[in-house]
Amino acid sequence: TGEINNPFASIQSGMNFIQNSESLLVQPGTYSVNINYGGKEITLKSIQGAESTIFTPANPNLPMVQFGANETASAILDGFSFHNAETAGGAISFGGNSNATVKNSIITNTISQHPITFNQAAGTLLNCIITDNEGYFGDSEEG
Repeated sequence: TGEINNPFASIQSGMNFIQNSESLLVQPGTYSVNINYGGKEITLKSIQGAESTIFTPANPNLPMVQFGANETASAILDGFSFHNAETAGGAISFGGNSNATVKNSIITNTISQHPITFNQAAGTLLNCIITDNEGYFGDSEEG
């Protein structure tokens, strides 16, 4: 049900359950994720911020967070850390005409072909720290 005493089995299952304009609050911890907003206009928010709520890739071939179905600025990711991840999918992917908002987040020490991707999309990054990431082209880690 997503209550304190009965949390969702995963962040994605919580996101699938809630409706547009609702928020999903995430407790501090390290979570292995590949989250897809799926066009929902929802807020995913860390209770204690990026320093204590960390995402790592569940499937390294997919983005850890994906916006790709016409999300507007009302689709919000707030207060997460993406770090020390080697992933082909990257940390965050904006595609499919999305214009989502990522704020108060940290993307650091991520090795990926595209640590952050904008593909036929806009998107807004507010008050984010993006540092010490490594991008590469194709199958090599050069570039």
